[in-house]
Amino acid sequence: LSLSQSFRFGPLIAAEANKWLDILGADLRLRGSDHVWSQVMPCVHADAVLCRTNSEAMSQAISSLEAGRATAIVGGGGAVRALAEAAIGLKAGRGCSHPDLFAFQTWGEVQDFAFDDPAGSDLQVLVKLIDEHGPEQIIAMTGRLCDEKQAQTVVSTAHRGKGRQWDTVRIAGDFRP
Repeated sequence: LSLSQSFRFGPLIAAEANKWLDILGADLRLRGSDHVWSQVMPCVHADAVLCRTNSEAMSQAISSLEAGRATAIVGGGGAVRALAEAAIGLKAGRGCSHPDLFAFQTWGEVQDFAFDDPAGSDLQVLVKLIDEHGPEQIIAMTGRLCDEKQAQTVVSTAHRGKGRQWDTVRIAGDFRP
């Protein structure tokens, strides 16, 4: 059975969600609770930032850390750390065993794929992060992440954020229009 009534958010959030469900061609429509106040508006500092990809999650976490906010990534920074470690091997021309990058032998091949092949667009944020900050700095930043309970900002992929709730949520810009 589809659950269409939510007690976690109000009618304004439901209306926004229904716009997206309509775009997706879904039959389901949500109803928010009249007893929960909510609004949809631009938000700079949110309790949570939802991203589509792990690389965008790291980009958001870096921005939050650089702003001096205690930051956590749902599930920890292990996935992004593994990508940065793979980049070190690729930059050295050794290839890597990372499931998203094992087909490449060098970092230049990853860069070319990310920016020259439409299929590589999901890697663009990761490549920009590595090129801008360096894999060693990305690894160091994953070490600066805190536990969610101490975080001022929690960063998550939408997938990992399912079933969770925060008072204020900002949607990152890596979702396709």
